[in-house]
Amino acid sequence: DFFSRGRSKEKELETDGHEQTTILLIGCHRVGRYIIESREDVEKFFVIEHDPDRFDVLNELGTPCVYADATESEVWDKLGPMPNLRMIISTIPDYEQNIEILAIARNRWPGVKVVLAAEQSDDEQRLLLEKDADYVLSAHTIAGLYIKDGGLAGIFDLETIASERAKAVEHLNEKLQTWCKHPFCRRHCHLHHKSKRQEG
Repeated sequence: DFFSRGRSKEKELETDGHEQTTILLIGCHRVGRYIIESREDVEKFFVIEHDPDRFDVLNELGTPCVYADATESEVWDKLGPMPNLRMIISTIPDYEQNIEILAIARNRWPGVKVVLAAEQSDDEQRLLLEKDADYVLSAHTIAGLYIKDGGLAGIFDLETIASERAKAVEHLNEKLQTWCKHPFCRRHCHLHHKSKRQEG
């Protein structure tokens, strides 16, 4: 079935055991992993991941997850009631998939906040203004607000730009050590390939 496609070793998703889940995260790649890292001390996450390689990474990291397609209604049926769920976050940038996820979420948990993702500004506007998503993760909007609020003030100061650069390098190195050591990232992450070239 769709829970074990390409992952026969993975047991079928249980309908119980999710009573403590507070955030249901759909997709855990660039954005998703930072969401977990920023909130894992105060939230209980459960991840629906449809990429088999990223699913393996999540398992290795000990993150509660299931390999499944979030647009399949059976997935949501098997999740159970999740009484403490307060937010659903989809990091999938596909507009049509997000519409399906939003409809399922609103029907199943009317009071739960739904956060979606968009790569195009048109999709962001439609999800926020027409489909009434609670929030839309847009890289351009988030970056713009961050800069507007002074988040990058340090790069405009000749005395502090070096330290800001050091922070960015440290962040990239952490990414390399945490995620790029896994087979998925060794195939797809340019940081790993650059590191291997430098070692050679």
